[in-house]
Amino acid sequence: KSEYEFLTGLNMDLLPNGYNPYVQYLHSNGVDSLVTKMKDLGYTATAIHSYQGEFFDRWRVYEQLGFETFVPYECISGIEKRTGKIWANDEILISEINAALDSTAGGDFVFTVTVQLHGNYLPYEGDYENEISNFDDEELASKLTYYLSELELFDKTIENLVKSLEQREEPTYVLFYSDHLPSLFYGVDEMSDDEKFTTQFFTWDNLGLEKQSDKHIELYQLSTYMFDTLD
Repeated sequence: KSEYEFLTGLNMDLLPNGYNPYVQYLHSNGVDSLVTKMKDLGYTATAIHSYQGEFFDRWRVYEQLGFETFVPYECISGIEKRTGKIWANDEILISEINAALDSTAGGDFVFTVTVQLHGNYLPYEGDYENEISNFDDEELASKLTYYLSELELFDKTIENLVKSLEQREEPTYVLFYSDHLPSLFYGVDEMSDDEKFTTQFFTWDNLGLEKQSDKHIELYQLSTYMFDTLD
């Protein structure tokens, strides 16, 4: 649903409660989107996702949204899964993003969906320098340790992605956003939807854009914000 809002600029609040546009409409129907707009501007559009292409019918949906190429889990060489889990590590996405950029001579729009920080969170095993030890609930402390260790790896992935894009010396703008908080908190049932689904977004660019002040916006407005920022 968050992908739908970002890629179409349409608000899920205007659709029936429980409606999933990917599996109930977009799997077999085309729609104008951020993707088709970028293609109209001359960009090649690629979607990358380090999970199975059939999940939420993405292999059909991305075509209906206008993507020319979709690279799912099944097509990523050398991908590694976390021990005992179905989620893959995200570092591999850097080479896939660069492969997409290398595949064309012109501009590229690359939409990448990561999975490494998804739960459920396993109790952490082994030594970790930032292990949490001041919780009465040892199981929760172990899960938090596991999450933080994965978050550290993902943070390193962001750093390495930016470094690789800097080396390309091409005009580049990257927008990072998340769809919800991790399910790790005490009192999560008492949290409002606003609290559960309010996350940070941030950008990186080598275009010389002026640093923006913090903003609070709805996700369906985020792609419009990106277009406004890039003029």
